Amino acid sequence: MTRRDVVVLVLILLLGAGITVAHKVRQGCLPPGVHVEGLEFLSGPLHTLSESADAAWSEGDQVVVEAGRSDVQVLTWTEKKVHVELKKQLHGEKEEEAARQASDMKLSLDPSPGSLQVRATGTRPTGLSSEFTITVPEQSRLQVITDNGSVVVHGSKSDVVVKTAHGDVEATDLGGRLEVINDDGSINLHRVKGPVILRTAHGDVEASDLAGTADVTCDDGDVTLSRVAGAVKVTHAHGDVGITQAGGEVHLSCSNSDVTASDIHGNLEIVDEHGSVRVERAGADLKITAPHCEVWVENLAGSLTGTVESDPFTAVRVRGAVKVVASASSVSLTDVQGVIEVSGTHTPVQITRPGADVEVSTTNQEISLASPAGRGFRVDARAEEGEVESDIDELHVPEDRPAHFAGSTGDGRIRYRLNTSHATISILRSESDSAEKDR
Repeated sequence: MTRRDVVVLVLILLLGAGITVAHKVRQGCLPPGVHVEGLEFLSGPLHTLSESADAAWSEGDQVVVEAGRSDVQVLTWTEKKVHVELKKQLHGEKEEEAARQASDMKLSLDPSPGSLQVRATGTRPTGLSSEFTITVPEQSRLQVITDNGSVVVHGSKSDVVVKTAHGDVEATDLGGRLEVINDDGSINLHRVKGPVILRTAHGDVEASDLAGTADVTCDDGDVTLSRVAGAVKVTHAHGDVGITQAGGEVHLSCSNSDVTASDIHGNLEIVDEHGSVRVERAGADLKITAPHCEVWVENLAGSLTGTVESDPFTAVRVRGAVKVVASASSVSLTDVQGVIEVSGTHTPVQITRPGADVEVSTTNQEISLASPAGRGFRVDARAEEGEVESDIDELHVPEDRPAHFAGSTGDGRIRYRLNTSHATISILRSESDSAEKDR
């Protein structure tokens, strides 16, 4: 038997199995609980049936929705009552038979002191899909619980709690506190005035225009937060994290994540491993602990503290002090106005246009300090088993490039201490000075 014959035989067997399953679906002969996705149409056309009910509501009451495997949509109005509609959809040859099967699952509203419970009772027919549409007073507290279904909440002015195992959650224009616990699904929020707590195991998180704080835990998915007035805390693994326009402190604890943060007004702390970190336009102090991450920092108003390993660390335009501990990495600092302190192992260091004292200690790699202070500086450069060089005539560095050199220019107020081994320390004049000397 050739390969082609085998392929044809397999296709024939699959076709026969498909015909058998389709026949059993049409005859309703599948075992209880067995549902073949995508073959519902073989049972007949789709029939939509619904039932509705109203319940009184008093100030301070909580509406609790236990939706099971149903989708949930919550709307608000100004009336002092709760209106619930349960829509059920089911395939069947005849509408009467579909209605009879759907009637096995019924809408239930159970009021109790301080609470109203909304749920479906009875037996869910095989193949039935359902959705709750609930209209509640704006000030009612809300709790929605589903096993498998999406949840949409719009316009609530009080606290909202959503718990779902499998389904996406969307919330907009909320006036109170929001808590979402989602095992498997995305979370999408816009315009929430109260504090936000979000938990998801597998799914993306996107939130914007939050007037309070945000506390996010996401095990696997992308997290995007923008325009958050309060403090931000994110615990994350496996995915991208993006934070823009945060008014308070930001704490990010990540792994296997690509992190970007911009326009942060409060202090910023980032912990990451095996990813990348990029920070732009931060208005306060920044602390980064990011082994095996490429780090880029630009336009920082406060101080910078970094601990890195194996990947490059770059900072441009920092007003405060910079302190970096690096191993098997590379450090590049440009236009830092504050004091610079770098402690490295097997790490080359390049510093351009420093504005204050500099202390660098590394091993087996070169140190380059370019465009030093124009008003003068003192330098103490030690390169064990290496050499010191400079193109600044006023320093009078010997042409034979010594392993240790100390000298000064101008007023000597700024001090540079540079130490390495088995490599070169270079002290280079600014580009404008070089051009003037060439002329």
